[in-house]
Amino acid sequence: MKSIIVLFVIIASAIPIKRVSGEMPEEIKAAFMSAVKDCVAETNISEELLSKIKKHEPISDPAGKCFKACVMDKFGLLTDDVKINKEKMLEGGRMIGVITDDNYEAAGNVIDDCNQYSGSDKCEAANAFCECMHKTKGVEFLVMS
Repeated sequence: MKSIIVLFVIIASAIPIKRVSGEMPEEIKAAFMSAVKDCVAETNISEELLSKIKKHEPISDPAGKCFKACVMDKFGLLTDDVKINKEKMLEGGRMIGVITDDNYEAAGNVIDDCNQYSGSDKCEAANAFCECMHKTKGVEFLVMS
């Protein structure tokens, strides 16, 4: 369940997403908001930086980078070698209906491509992954509203 929410955060970075078969379940939305709230407190991120993240603007501030890492780390999506756990990302995408048999391979390829640009620590890695997903249009395999 938790990796589902993180997929939503990491791949979409606050873009409203529709499931292939309807709206995101309230349980998932609530868990996502709880994680965001916790990570806002833990990283002391400003509203300005949160706004930049939502708009997919490049982030250079450590608090913004670490906010992304915080959310990912809470759900076990960063591996010990500071990479994205591809299997959890894909599994979560299937569970919430944004990854289907039709786009599974493409989604995995995008995750692989963006996993090559991770940084030296969790904050850098999470930020590099998110920026790559946006730059390479990694959200194209999602159904967006």
